[in-house]
Amino acid sequence: MAAFLADCASALSDVAGGELTDAQRTFLAAGTAALRAARGGEWVQLGLEVAPGGLSALYPELAATAHELLDGGAAAEFFFMHKPPGLRVRFAPARGHGQFVRAEVRRHAERWRAAGLVRGVRSAVYEPEAHLFGGNESMPHVHRLFTVDSLTWLEHHATARETPAWALSLLMLRAVFDGLRVVGWEDRDVWGRVADSGRRTPPGSAPVEGPVTARLRGHWADPDALAAALPADVRALADRHAERVRPLCERWWAEYFGTERAVIGPREAACYHTIFHWNRAALSPGTQALIATALAGTDGHVR
Repeated sequence: MAAFLADCASALSDVAGGELTDAQRTFLAAGTAALRAARGGEWVQLGLEVAPGGLSALYPELAATAHELLDGGAAAEFFFMHKPPGLRVRFAPARGHGQFVRAEVRRHAERWRAAGLVRGVRSAVYEPEAHLFGGNESMPHVHRLFTVDSLTWLEHHATARETPAWALSLLMLRAVFDGLRVVGWEDRDVWGRVADSGRRTPPGSAPVEGPVTARLRGHWADPDALAAALPADVRALADRHAERVRPLCERWWAEYFGTERAVIGPREAACYHTIFHWNRAALSPGTQALIATALAGTDGHVR
């Protein structure tokens, strides 16, 4: 900030020129919020209070809106979260499309309210979880993964599928872990971190060891066998997800993890990605705890 103001003072004191840059004028006129809006980087966030029984019908509506804005180039990124009393929806407008995206998202939300899918719509400010993922420099990569993750889960939720969400989740997470170069025993460290985040079977519960745990570990160790046991449309969904996240993870490594500017490693990032991913999957707390504890080790810690 001090350097910025010094540059402004220097520009104004220059007797030959005495002019500020456009960016300097924008900042001084309206602050950082105006700068973000001018760049097209201001996220649009809506909180949707979902009507009873309306969630299953809202998923395909939200998916269609997301594809419309993303495929049309108006939005750069998108993701959603399950948050009481419904969904939290976020769009990152492309440069110059901020007002359009805000108006379109609001228009669709009001349409959903008129159709009885939602009972309330509330605007809010999105504050990125940069402290979890290693800082602002890491967040563009996080949001790209969140976009693919969200679109995949919306497609799954929008269709009446017999395949449980946890099975698709294991395939999706395996693709992300592989892309982040979490290999060998390192995945146990990720699962230990996930378990330590509050996703652990509680003390006094039934022992973790058993046929369910063995089955989960087998599925995680052999994703090809798991995929072969799933319906063709679910396999195709997982394959499309894997194809899209692979280059995103490579770019995250090249532009962040592989540089001296990184302040966290890929295992910590994989841990937090898993937590957000499971929210979108709508896995119950019990299912999350069972998976994390089973894959971390017999006591919930790295083996």
